[in-house]
Amino acid sequence: MPYWAFLALAISIHLVINFDSLRRPESKAIYILRPFKLFLTALLSLFISDFIWGIFEEAKLGLPLYIDTVFYFLFTGLTIFFWMHFVITFLQSNKVFTRIARLTGLAFLVAEIVCIIINFFTPIFFAVNLETAEYVGGPARDILLYVQTGFYFILFVYTLIVTLRNKDKMSRRYFAISSFSLINGVFILIQTFDTHLPLYSMGLLIGICSLHAFMVGDVRKELDDALKVSKDNEKIKDEALGSAITLAYTDPLTHIHNKHAYVEMEEKMDKLIAKDEIKEFGVIVFDLNGLKQVNDTLGHDAGDKYICDSVKVIAKYFGEDNLYRFGGDEFVVILQNDNYQNRKSLFASFNHQIDEAVDSDKPIISAGMSIYRRGQDNTYRAVFSRADKLMYSRKEYLKEHNV
Repeated sequence: MPYWAFLALAISIHLVINFDSLRRPESKAIYILRPFKLFLTALLSLFISDFIWGIFEEAKLGLPLYIDTVFYFLFTGLTIFFWMHFVITFLQSNKVFTRIARLTGLAFLVAEIVCIIINFFTPIFFAVNLETAEYVGGPARDILLYVQTGFYFILFVYTLIVTLRNKDKMSRRYFAISSFSLINGVFILIQTFDTHLPLYSMGLLIGICSLHAFMVGDVRKELDDALKVSKDNEKIKDEALGSAITLAYTDPLTHIHNKHAYVEMEEKMDKLIAKDEIKEFGVIVFDLNGLKQVNDTLGHDAGDKYICDSVKVIAKYFGEDNLYRFGGDEFVVILQNDNYQNRKSLFASFNHQIDEAVDSDKPIISAGMSIYRRGQDNTYRAVFSRADKLMYSRKEYLKEHNV
């Protein structure tokens, strides 16, 4: 199998298993954090450079091979550098390990760059015969490969020990890094003995597959759990907010809309009238007869019951959706939709029940109704005032009948 053909396969596998991580925008998901995306991008660049290297070597193109080799070693340094940044993020380790890992990645990248620069003048890193395209590795190249091997084995031993000592969720993360380190350490060691086999890239490919296998399932489970917690917290917040709003707009005694809600409703109606966005509505004003007497003779508990019983009577005919308590014994209903269309029959039935209750212990409620006159009424208050006057007329009528 040609050198370049294996790298073409490596590029394809890399893109398939890491497509989401390379494509998606950064998020809080660990497997698509910025360090991992940069590592995957550097690794892809390394594979592409190695693929091109194989083509140039087979075609015996000396100068292109030399140039590509420079980029290959540069991408090698970047891959190690971003790998260490990812390891730091992924393991969330202690400060000592973090400091050592960061310095190791940076030192290796700097060493690669320095060797590349020196190599332009003295072939300590590699040499390429421009006529025959023959590649020969230099002593600096072997030293850096041995350094990488040692680095990966040290990381393997450290992460394996931590894995064996711990049984929590972090142990799987350490094992993922441990397996990646072992695989790469072995393949890099073999690579030092044969420069014409794609063992370096092969180790990285197998390592990334192993890392993907151990990491993605674990991280996705964490993300699912975090998402569930987030949704639960959001639900709790929404319920708390809903409860707070309900309390702020609800009368604690009768459980209908309170004065605060009534004031906002009035402001809303005024805006609709000003913009001519409402065509019809009605207002019924209610006042409870005899509440003071009940409080004075039977006590405030009896008075509270009288108020609640009165609300039940009003709601029986007009519902609670548009029923407001804006005073101690004062209530308002906004007539809209079906209630507005059936207002005359509803109002007549309501007053008939009140008339029937005059000689009983049932609540006596005075009510006055008026409707919005489009083109004449400029505010909600104009409609309310007419209904209020009619309510007082009804109150006087009931008083004349000793209520």
